[in-house]
Amino acid sequence: MLRLVRSGSKADVLPVVVVGGGVVGISTAVALERQGVESLVFDRRAFPNPHPRAHVANPRTMEIFRLWGVEGRVREAALAGGVTGNFVWRRSIAGEELGRLSYRDAHEGTERNAVTLAPEVSCAQDVIEGILRDYLAERTGDSVRYSSEVTDVSRLDAETMAVTVAGEPEPILARYVVAADGAWSATRAGLGIEMEGPEELARFVSIYAYADLAPWTGDMPAVLYWIVNDAVQGVFISMDGRGRYVFHVRMDPRRERFEDFTPERCRELILAAVGAETDVEVRDVGHWIMSGQVAARYRESNVLLAGDAAHRFPPTGGFGMNTGIQDAHNLAWKLRAVLSGWAPDSLLDTYGPERRPVAGANRSRSVSNFLKLESLAAWAANPRPILERLADTGEVGAAERCRFAAEIETQRSHFDKLEQELAFIYREGALVPAENASGRAAEAPDPLAHVEIGARFPLIFFTAPDGERIGSTDLFEREFVLFTASASAWNAGVAAARAAGVPIRLMEIGTELRLDLGDWTVASGAKPGGAVLVRPDGHVAYRAVSADADPEAALRTALDRTLSGEHHAEQLV
Repeated sequence: MLRLVRSGSKADVLPVVVVGGGVVGISTAVALERQGVESLVFDRRAFPNPHPRAHVANPRTMEIFRLWGVEGRVREAALAGGVTGNFVWRRSIAGEELGRLSYRDAHEGTERNAVTLAPEVSCAQDVIEGILRDYLAERTGDSVRYSSEVTDVSRLDAETMAVTVAGEPEPILARYVVAADGAWSATRAGLGIEMEGPEELARFVSIYAYADLAPWTGDMPAVLYWIVNDAVQGVFISMDGRGRYVFHVRMDPRRERFEDFTPERCRELILAAVGAETDVEVRDVGHWIMSGQVAARYRESNVLLAGDAAHRFPPTGGFGMNTGIQDAHNLAWKLRAVLSGWAPDSLLDTYGPERRPVAGANRSRSVSNFLKLESLAAWAANPRPILERLADTGEVGAAERCRFAAEIETQRSHFDKLEQELAFIYREGALVPAENASGRAAEAPDPLAHVEIGARFPLIFFTAPDGERIGSTDLFEREFVLFTASASAWNAGVAAARAAGVPIRLMEIGTELRLDLGDWTVASGAKPGGAVLVRPDGHVAYRAVSADADPEAALRTALDRTLSGEHHAEQLV
């Protein structure tokens, strides 16, 4: 728990200090800068982590990058689309193929492009982190401090945190602290916040290497190559489509130590996985513990957890980095609202109730994916029985290959997860739930195509008066947006909100945004006189199905309840 400390003058109090300069910490600083909020990032490392680690930037993250103006940079640095849709299982890179999944190219041209302007990419985490760090430097200068270990976070008073940095003579003072200091967060531990869920599912060694696999992969480019043979079981992740790979192998702590995985041994493991002689240069060897945990709470006083400090998933599904970046996106506008004075501090109490269930769902999906993969030997705790059957040259081997191929097909949901990536819904938080006749929260038939309270506003294409085609997901970042087909009914309410300091934009369907009213009614669930209020992060806060007797009062009430975090159905009028 936080302790009360005494310090000097509060003249220089930073709005936000971010602990941890990894991809989520840097994303938090970028998201805050986009909101006009100053922050300072402290990282204990001397320089950014060169290990590639994660590689999937899913559609929701890419939509955020699009708003931040870095989508093009990330997409340019990513793998080609024809590679990212392929997942291969082989006895070795040079050996027999056991099966593959290939779906993204056809899928991307239909359903995915209908619901997002920013399809996912495979781009190494260190590259994404570098792009964000460069972007932040362009806009703020030197706001990231390396070789700066935060050793203590304490409460100075109700509004101020004292952040002790090793080597600094005085604590750094800040209104709020975002703890993005990783899976073993010292900040979280110091706050006494426990993690819920399994702490250890398995242990892995991560080998970062350059290897020439082109002689065998030139006609079968893929993003993942799962290797299953007697000498080694693991997965190659292609980081650049040329020769940069991470190879993950499971280690048995009963028989092995991390120190046993020397660069020489790691090179031998990679050659065993390739199944032929080739050039291999081991750049780095890391180890990690696969966990499935979510923090019991996301806030303690003026400290908020984000990224791996708040949740730890298996990488099976690619949710870890994405969930953390989306944490930052959720949190940034709320911090701005509180720091700017147009929302009370209680708005920050909605952060955990919104983001924890998302993390829980992503954790469950990731763990389920991992458990299913164990049937395919590469990450199994005991792969020997599968390996022996695959090696059989008779009927047993043939039957095992058929079973193996069928199991590969069951992995499709591991990679095809669009609804979980885009259609997650905040059931409580900074929103005003709608009710149906039974008194329960009303639900839309499909959040990817229809407006639902708490969900991301769906992609709807409008036409501007100048003929420009506008995707709705490009409209949200620094202000609330109120959509209505009857601007005259809601003008006074919007004006009153602006006078109170709330940034809000009124967009009229049919004039400023051209769209058939019938299509709008179906998509929004609101009649022409009604309205839909969307938060700066693109999630729907409120819907008036029809014209209210007093639209100004209705909007004021909706904004008050959204910004204060009051969301209980019995409070609705």
